[in-house]
Amino acid sequence: VPLHTDICHNAVMNAWAVSGSERAGQRAERILQQLESHATIRPTRISYNACIKAYAKSAQPQEAQRVLDRMKDCGNVRPDKISYTTCIDALARCACDTVQAAKEAERLLTEMETSYKETKEEMIRPDIFSYTSVLAVYGKGDLMVDKALDLRNRMQAHGVSPNGPFLNAWIHLLSKTSDPKTASALLTPATDILS
Repeated sequence: VPLHTDICHNAVMNAWAVSGSERAGQRAERILQQLESHATIRPTRISYNACIKAYAKSAQPQEAQRVLDRMKDCGNVRPDKISYTTCIDALARCACDTVQAAKEAERLLTEMETSYKETKEEMIRPDIFSYTSVLAVYGKGDLMVDKALDLRNRMQAHGVSPNGPFLNAWIHLLSKTSDPKTASALLTPATDILS
């Protein structure tokens, strides 16, 4: 029986993504390339997202973003909030320069916000997971209090409410400071959120 969907391919790519293998991304990308060159089966958003996830879980943000860019260029499949948020998550997982990672996370988030503003398509609208991933990038290195406060304001402006994981990331950021002024700057919004 010939296959006319990408379901099996996606399942294998997803299995690589959760495998914990260092080469999961490369293996998933080979499968994605097979789909891209197949005569009748075309990759879907799920296919690209599975490949991005494989790179993200392996803490390879440049490769994850390369697949995101390829997805944007393919024409028939557009990225969604999962595509972008998974790339941001890869930045939070990697052992890369924290300032550069924060800039890249902000760029991806801005791209999502701008796309949503232009299209009003819910599939691209940043959600709490998107903002939490950016906050996790901030928490990787030196304390970025101003950026965290701006992110919270930005999130509120887009109608996104915090949840438990967001607050955990916020508390993690708070725990990295011993300066009372900085701690107060972070603690006040946290207590506002909880009340």
